[in-house]
Amino acid sequence: MRYFVALAVLLAFACSDGTAPVGNAGAGTYDLLTSDGKALPTLESETSTKTITLLSGTLTLQSNLQFMQVLNYREQLKSDGSTTSTQTVRNGTYFVTSGTISFTMPSYNGNSPPTVWGGSIGSTTIKFADPTTNRASEFRRQ
Repeated sequence: MRYFVALAVLLAFACSDGTAPVGNAGAGTYDLLTSDGKALPTLESETSTKTITLLSGTLTLQSNLQFMQVLNYREQLKSDGSTTSTQTVRNGTYFVTSGTISFTMPSYNGNSPPTVWGGSIGSTTIKFADPTTNRASEFRRQ
């Protein structure tokens, strides 16, 4: 009997990495560390008239499987150097299974399908490609 219990425990551990959350177990707030492998702040885009710098970001996973991502930017005009702060907020649902996280953001105009993307989640980090810019994002739990 002990043999079967030990074998069951061994098999359960072998099928899991032991660190990846499941369902809503990853709930919490994560800070954006890098965008496309670059530490923040980082240049997001540049035109002949302005530059946009990504300053910071957070990703909050709620226990009810809702998420909110907030990205903070600075826009600077090249003509006079004036700056404006802007913020992008995304909301939707998420689910975690076996080290993978899936996000679904509803259509805001009702005419297009929802935006769906995914990435990896560990005990302290979440990594995914941004669905609009395709830049790699890495978040770390606060």
